[in-house]
Formats: sequence, C-alpha cells, structure tokens
Amino acid sequence: MDNLQRYLQMAMDWAVVFVPKVALAFLILWVGLRVITKLNSITTKTLTTRNIDATIRPFFASMVDVSLRFILFLIVAGIFGFEISSIVALIGALAFAVGLALQGSLGHFASGILLLILKPYKVGDEIKVGDAEGFVEEIQVFNTILKTRDNRMITVPNGLITSGNIINYSGLGIRRADMVFIVDEPNRVSDVKNAILKAAKGCTQILPEPPMEVFLEHFNCDELHFAVRPWCKAEDYWTVWGYMQEAVKDSFDDADLTGNINYIQMIHDRNELNEARRNN
Repeated sequence: MDNLQRYLQMAMDWAVVFVPKVALAFLILWVGLRVITKLNSITTKTLTTRNIDATIRPFFASMVDVSLRFILFLIVAGIFGFEISSIVALIGALAFAVGLALQGSLGHFASGILLLILKPYKVGDEIKVGDAEGFVEEIQVFNTILKTRDNRMITVPNGLITSGNIINYSGLGIRRADMVFIVDEPNRVSDVKNAILKAAKGCTQILPEPPMEVFLEHFNCDELHFAVRPWCKAEDYWTVWGYMQEAVKDSFDDADLTGNINYIQMIHDRNELNEARRNN
C-alpha cells in the first residue's frame, strides 16, 4: 500500500511538471505548423512574382519548409528540456561529414542553383561550354543536358560550366555569319564584290539591318580574301551559311571569275580563320 501511494505521488509530481510542458509543446506545434504552411504559401507566391525559374521554385520552397520545421522542432525539444546546442552541434557535425563526402556533387549543385538564378542561357539556346557544344535540352540542379546537331546527348556538370567561359550563340537573338571567300589575285575587286552581293540578294533570311559587309580583308600575290558578314536570326545561322556557300559559288561561275575559287569558313573566332589560312 505504501508503494502504491509512493507511485501515485510520483505520477502526480510527473504530471504537474510535464503535462503543462506537453500541452504547451502541442500548442506550439499546432500553431507553428499552421504558420509554416502560411509562410510556405507566401514564399511560393513571392518566387512566382519575382519570375524565379519554375525549375527551382519547388526546391527553394522545400528548403524554406524544411528550415522552418527544423526550427520548430528545436523549439519543441527545448520545452522538454533537451539541450538545443547539443542537437545543433550533432546535426552540424553530420552535415560537415556529408559535405566532405559529397563536396564535388555539392559544388555542381551550387553551380546549378546559380545557373538557374542568373540564367546565362535557357532551354533551346545554342551554347558552347568547354569542348561541349549544342542546344540546351534541360537545366538540372547538378547537370546541363545538351543536344548536338547530329543528335547526340551531352551531359555537362554544372560546376564545369560556371568555372569556365559560356558562349551563348542564341542569347542576343541575331548573329553575324562571318565567312571568307578566296579567289585568285587577277580578279578585280569590284567584280568579286558584285558577285557576292548578287548571291546574297536571293537569301530572305539575311536581315537588312544591320547591313551586310563585304570587303577585301587580305591579299597577297596569289589570292584575294573577301570577308562577308551577313546578319540573320540566330536560328537561321546555318541556313544562311549553307545558302551563301552555294549561291556565291554559282555567282562566281556566272561572272566568269578566273582562277581557283574556294572559301574558308569562320564559325566561332578569328583563330579558326588563321588556322584555316595556314592549312590552305
């Protein structure tokens, strides 16, 4: 009987101490979850209003949700007497260990977030990053997926993209299709220019503005090098390129230009032109 009374007294003492804490913890948990739901809704609306990329909206929303729930968990744990500093230290140590094990992946992850926020390119753009070149099929958190013109898929880690140069061929909407045509020196400059301009008139993809440039860029005792620089929409680049190669050759033939006629393509930069000249 004495033992029973002692146990009852202990239970009453425990209830006096812990029942208010439990009630307070449940109250805070109930209110906190509703506040978190409201804050999540505000976060989602803010991301949409700020035109944040739809690909990363769920990620940011989930990060906010997890962070708020973790804070709520710490508050509730503190009510029951747990040392919050010990919990935070334990979680910090675990996060540090995981971070060391996944530091490469975390780097690509951070780079993916930067790419989605800064938007140096978007889905559909034609880009060159390092040795990879193609159309952007998908921008993922860890990788960017490219599709080449010959229908190959290239997966590029985002960390490699942000650590180097990004060339976006579609980013400005229009492009200049630089090319060089070479004829033998005896031909007159005016005859060659007229033949090139005549060929360009038949290409509807060439824009009237900015105006196309045609000029003698280089010559020696054997050859005349004519730079041709038509402007077009980014998506018409290769159409203009292919058309000009055929049309200029036919126009040269019609004009009876003498000597060997050939061309050098200059797609991306001046170095390619110089290399082609050395090999020609």
